[in-house]
Amino acid sequence: MYEERIVKEKILKKIRAALVSNSPQAGSEIEPPVPYDTNTDLLLEFLKVISTEGARFFYAENKIVFAEQLVTLFDNMKWDKAHYQDIQSYSFISEFQFPAEQVTNISPAVVLANLIQMCNCAIHTGEFVFYNQQIAVQRALEVTNNLIIFFEAKNMTSSFANAIKMVEQSTQSQCRDLFITSVGQLLQMHNYNEHNQKVADKSIYIFIVDELPLA
Repeated sequence: MYEERIVKEKILKKIRAALVSNSPQAGSEIEPPVPYDTNTDLLLEFLKVISTEGARFFYAENKIVFAEQLVTLFDNMKWDKAHYQDIQSYSFISEFQFPAEQVTNISPAVVLANLIQMCNCAIHTGEFVFYNQQIAVQRALEVTNNLIIFFEAKNMTSSFANAIKMVEQSTQSQCRDLFITSVGQLLQMHNYNEHNQKVADKSIYIFIVDELPLA
């Protein structure tokens, strides 16, 4: 319990430091955030779909608010650490020093408690588009009980064709290896033990972040 409190204090200290460094200087004008007008309707349709299918969703203005929400979620759920497998998720996790471990090899017997996974693009009809890197995203999502999926609001689109273009632009490579899924499909991916008994039901948490610059 003491070690968990120390870890949480370190994370909160990082968040507070980020808040200070991103605060406007005295006397400076604060520019209002530019809303993604073209994406508003798409986001609303997307939220209706995923909430109907059983996912919980959160909205954050920026990555600092996202970090605060994530700390609160882990604290409320009594989770001690998470896993990740992609570079973008690691960039966010390392910045705020979340207790997390990289997934490098997933055997058939592996069961992950919590996975933080960035979604490259989302389609308003409820689909998530992932660009596979290092290991298969699909396998990581299959063996995880609690999925924490996050993406930037501007990466919401209205078609699969647009999604491919967006992912190719962000990765600067041709999309030959995409994994596309939905909340409903993810919830059907149960974890089973060696006796073919279901280990646990999945829970899915979706974080939509307005501004999410990652290194």
